[in-house]
Amino acid sequence: MDGLAALQPSAGVAYDALRGLRPTLAKDPSILLSAGSTFGLHPNLSTLKALFDEGSAAAILNVGCKNMSRSHLEAEIVLTRAVPDFRSASSAGLINRIGSEYGWTSLRALGVTGDDPIFAGGDYRAVQARSLDDLYFRAFDGNYHAVDQLVGTMYDFAAGAELDATKVSQKEYVTNLATVINNTDAIQDGVKGTTLASSYAQNQFGKAFRSAEIALRAPQIGSQVVYMRPSGFDTHSAQAARIDDLFSQFNAALGVFVSNIKSAGLWGDMIILVISEFGRTSAENGSAGTDHGGANVVFTLGGRVNGGVVIGGVTSTQLTSIGWLQPVYNYAEVYRQVLAPLGIDPNKIVPVTEGPSLSGLFKG
Repeated sequence: MDGLAALQPSAGVAYDALRGLRPTLAKDPSILLSAGSTFGLHPNLSTLKALFDEGSAAAILNVGCKNMSRSHLEAEIVLTRAVPDFRSASSAGLINRIGSEYGWTSLRALGVTGDDPIFAGGDYRAVQARSLDDLYFRAFDGNYHAVDQLVGTMYDFAAGAELDATKVSQKEYVTNLATVINNTDAIQDGVKGTTLASSYAQNQFGKAFRSAEIALRAPQIGSQVVYMRPSGFDTHSAQAARIDDLFSQFNAALGVFVSNIKSAGLWGDMIILVISEFGRTSAENGSAGTDHGGANVVFTLGGRVNGGVVIGGVTSTQLTSIGWLQPVYNYAEVYRQVLAPLGIDPNKIVPVTEGPSLSGLFKG
């Protein structure tokens, strides 16, 4: 996600430098939504602006890792495993480590945009659904199977080989099958039994935030952590129109979610983390887009956030045609700070961090 499009320098030599590097993409300061004296939010992020003004949103600039990579695959290691360097020893995904360490049930953490490596590895089996209305599971063959295919798939599998829990593929299949069967009824009861104060749009953000609200509110589901991964932010070309549309969709869905969660009395305990594996280049390319860059902005939202602040800064000397923002804060440190308010010991889950501390980011 292009952090410099979401939170842009709006004054002084930093703005002048960015304008020179992004002649078609940099927004005029007059239309930005003020986030302090030298930064402005994208004009389509009015919900984020309102949260900043009420003190329940904060931005952290220049978040990255050691030895940052422009490769999606390598950058994903840091994002999903919460390690300070993508070359760190391999480990399970962040949510899997938490679930395994604390013995979470399969619905305690829920993925609402499908299978994701943040849930991978280890022993924890969380439910990961493309949507709560249409639950899916992934079998050992790597393919997705709808719930109504379970019986037929089970017969086909059994016909091919006698089930043997000592065989890895069969053990994984049976484990995932049991996870789906044991939780499908609870999820559908939660979906049918949750009344939403306001409805969501039928786009990727609306569907994901709707599922998140139901998962957090429905006692039959009882999730504490909900994870979503929107798509479309790899804006190598024609970025302006795409970003405007994506931010508009995100803003609307976030607005409904915040309003509904506040009405349900849950906002005071909420932390929303908006994070990306890397930022985009400071300079636009020849296709009116941006390419894979370095450090990025991270947003924290919710009633548990000590908000109304932008942590860090961007100077004109950092904004170069090379387009690589050097990291100051580390992704692992952001994750460490998020865990403690959830009652999770950061030293057990993310024992290693780098860079300055972000202590005080959240309310105790």
